[in-house]
Amino acid sequence: MRFCPSPILSPGVTCSLFRESAALSFLSLREILALLLLGCGLLFPTGCKTPSPPVVEREQILMGTTVSITIAGDDVDHAQRAADRAFGEIRRLERIMSTYLPESEISQINGAAGESWTAVSPELRFVIEAGLRFGELSEGAFDITVKPLIGIWRHEPGSRPPRQREIDSLLPLVDYRAVQIDEAGRVRLRKRGMAIALGGIAKGYAVDRAIEVLQEEGVQNTIVNAGGDLRAVGRRSASRPWRVGIQDPRREDALLTDLSLIGRAVATSGDYERFYIFEGIRYHHILDPRTGRPARGCRSVTVIAPTAMEADALATAVFVLGPERGRALLQRRDGVEGMIVDGKGRTFSTAGFPGEVE
Repeated sequence: MRFCPSPILSPGVTCSLFRESAALSFLSLREILALLLLGCGLLFPTGCKTPSPPVVEREQILMGTTVSITIAGDDVDHAQRAADRAFGEIRRLERIMSTYLPESEISQINGAAGESWTAVSPELRFVIEAGLRFGELSEGAFDITVKPLIGIWRHEPGSRPPRQREIDSLLPLVDYRAVQIDEAGRVRLRKRGMAIALGGIAKGYAVDRAIEVLQEEGVQNTIVNAGGDLRAVGRRSASRPWRVGIQDPRREDALLTDLSLIGRAVATSGDYERFYIFEGIRYHHILDPRTGRPARGCRSVTVIAPTAMEADALATAVFVLGPERGRALLQRRDGVEGMIVDGKGRTFSTAGFPGEVE
């Protein structure tokens, strides 16, 4: 892969990096790729010869992944304060939406499944309602109630798939239509044993909220990346937009393409991020809620959309739907473009993908 990492920057490029946690060795391929590309906003070594405005990059581990905020062309002190606020907003949302925190609102909903209603914050209600809309839009290919199935699948090397009868016993608990929301904004899961997981949509929403906070602070040129869910505002410099590389799902050292991203969001779902091989079959982490097993038919799906939440949810939904139905879904959405790599490595794209996207 051809990158311009910060140690070989020319004197005309300033890149202030504040790395606050996590070694790259613990990150997924998508996260490493995005961080390398975004570290100084460059893709090819020849770009290092172009003088650039000051760039501040900050990183923290939030929502179970590495979150990176890059701000260009701003006063360094102001950029740091703005990034602090944006990270604080993501941290606040994590306390509401993480299933790993027993005191979170989402954990309280799951704990009361089949029994009582749970009062929730406006933010959580908004994300749940959006998740239900994407469930309906995808005819169940995207389902926020997939958590019971997630719990029985492991993706570490040496893992083996769960038995079919174990999967079958949990499938009745997966049904987005059994999520109830009343007029007071309370949420209830109709069946005992049901549980919500927002991993396919909450990170995108957090990226959108971080962008909103940064804009409230007066930041005009920034890109926020949460584990490969990205949204860009403004440009890297007057002459260069933000650039994002799309990983080849079968070659760690290669890109399928790179995008110039201006005022849009992008997310990729792929079978190469968390997987293991058992008896010659690849088992990955993107489950089809309708079968309870890893979705087949795609290697990766990249979606460009107005918001990171929409890109995040659609990338998952299209991956599950497969190339033909998935592309048809994308073509019905205004302002959305996508690229699908099917199970045989063939590429299918919508009319506006790839290239500069504004």
